[in-house]
Amino acid sequence: MHRIWQHIRGYAVTCAAIIAAGISIKLLQAVGYAGFSPLFAALIVGAWYGGIGPASLGVVLTTLTAYYILPKDIGGQVYREDFLRASVFTLTAMIAVAVHLAARRTEEAAKRDKQTAEKENEAKTRLLAMVSHDLQGPLNPILMALAVAESDPVVAARAREPLKLIRAGVAEEVRLIEDLVDVARLATGKFKVNSSSVNVHAVVEKAVLSCQPQAEDKKIHLETHLTAGYTHVNGDASRLHQVFWNLLSNAIKFTPAEGRIAVRTFDTPGGMIGIEVRDSGQGIKPEKLPFIFNSFEQGGAEITARFGGMGLGLTICRGIIEAHGGTITATSPGEGWGATFVVRLPVIVNDSDKEITSVTEKFNSD
Repeated sequence: MHRIWQHIRGYAVTCAAIIAAGISIKLLQAVGYAGFSPLFAALIVGAWYGGIGPASLGVVLTTLTAYYILPKDIGGQVYREDFLRASVFTLTAMIAVAVHLAARRTEEAAKRDKQTAEKENEAKTRLLAMVSHDLQGPLNPILMALAVAESDPVVAARAREPLKLIRAGVAEEVRLIEDLVDVARLATGKFKVNSSSVNVHAVVEKAVLSCQPQAEDKKIHLETHLTAGYTHVNGDASRLHQVFWNLLSNAIKFTPAEGRIAVRTFDTPGGMIGIEVRDSGQGIKPEKLPFIFNSFEQGGAEITARFGGMGLGLTICRGIIEAHGGTITATSPGEGWGATFVVRLPVIVNDSDKEITSVTEKFNSD
């Protein structure tokens, strides 16, 4: 019923517009006007509101209207110029209607495609979140059971190393699933951070300490230069630790044995603290840099095959940092020349920061 009413309304609007145009032309002829622009406008209105049916009727009605209301001589014969004008008007009107309807159909199709794509992406994200949550549930008890078995004196010594490897594998699976859950939350806008005053230096030092064993295994020299004067931010300590741990883990993973990794903090203009992680490792190809923070991007298939992982860590890092009102950027001179990641976060000034800064300034002045 609604569609029938829409069709009727389209025809009614077209007829009303053409009648109004004809009347306006007649009134304008009294002051010497001999054009047909109002009819052209009426045809466009009919095409817009009614579609192809009313538009086709509009072409016929406007042609007839133009034929009968254009000036005639005393003998009742139509001037050749008038006939030519009516013919040109008809042709122009048909072209205009065809172009307009094609543009309208294209616009509506693009709108439908966009809505369909958005619904599909939303459905995929919900499915990803549900599957990740369901997979994560059974793995946590397995981790606990493996930890208990490793420390159980009844378990034979020769079984402890395999149990340790199994637990490490399950822990990696849990971490990957947690990454999937975080990506799903970011995509659906459900990612939350619990804000409080956080000392960035303390978080960075904790991340460095937790990554130190990995660096030592590869004989990588890991150095820190925490020199920022203002160190407190309004943020989530556990989430920020996740970011710095991820950046350091990546740096260690992509840096060859006996390489170097430097972590430093510094004050930046605009009331920000900068946290830089620089390595001497694999580096990033210039063509890959713009996409390094996209989901499932890891610098190419050869990098994924060599180093593993799903390419979600940097996506999550960017989401966490942006949720804190900050930015994260990556630079690299090229493949084989290392990479540098810089996080910038807005600071909050408190008394301890002021005290540290004043002591530093006094020391420098002395």
